[in-house]
Amino acid sequence: MINRFQCLSCGGQYFEAQADGIPYAHVCGPLPPDKNGVEVERAGKRDENPAIAKGGAVIGIRAEGKGVKCLSDAALKEPRWIAALKARAPKEEDDDAA
Repeated sequence: MINRFQCLSCGGQYFEAQADGIPYAHVCGPLPPDKNGVEVERAGKRDENPAIAKGGAVIGIRAEGKGVKCLSDAALKEPRWIAALKARAPKEEDDDAA
């Protein structure tokens, strides 16, 4: 089952994976344009693209924003691929220190 989430920063709803099974990384869009047509970034936006440390290790996502809510399974706190990514990050840091 591909779970559906709602972003608490922008209100957008999305599935954790695309129809072909590839994980979907949500990024909040900018705010609507002002009267001059200028768009600005949303303060506190969520960006689920991978955050990469200087050494090249993936350490999480770029910005948590206000988080997400799973609309299809109340037990999930975030997309499964992000939870797995975060679970691996501390282990990889420990391996590097050894």
